[in-house]
Amino acid sequence: KFFVDNNKDKISDYQIAQSFTIRVKEFCTDKTECALIVGSKILYNLEADKFRKFFIDNFQLNRVLELSSVRKQVFTGAIAPSAILFFKYLPQKDKSKNIVHYISLKPNRFFKLFKIIVIEKYDYKKIKQKEFEKDWIWKVLLYGNVLDFRFFEEFKRVLKADSYDYQ
Repeated sequence: KFFVDNNKDKISDYQIAQSFTIRVKEFCTDKTECALIVGSKILYNLEADKFRKFFIDNFQLNRVLELSSVRKQVFTGAIAPSAILFFKYLPQKDKSKNIVHYISLKPNRFFKLFKIIVIEKYDYKKIKQKEFEKDWIWKVLLYGNVLDFRFFEEFKRVLKADSYDYQ
């Protein structure tokens, strides 16, 4: 509770996953590489925008293994969606050109029949870390790709511009 109270400006809804992820920085050097299994809620919750901004600004995100779609197959009795984040704490380094390897597993026949994790070509994406500054990219990447994200960004822009024409 003490750590959460001291980081109210970065943590939403007193989420322990957010506070723990931020607290990891206290145990890191510039060579420390971390991997945490977290509830995917920290990636998608609209109230967690301050946390995601702090995370993207201060941590170099290397890989994301999104397990939301297969959580019940991977974790027996799992209820909450989850993801594995691989990252380093690098607050002073420019991370805008950092490439994040994002994998969103989907249920498939091999997984169901043989309990084998198969990464299909559409499940694997490479995205610049700066793209994650836009909160809703996390949700788009779960089932789509960067082109879908760009399409929706353009669509939103056109709708916004077009709405002024009717007034």
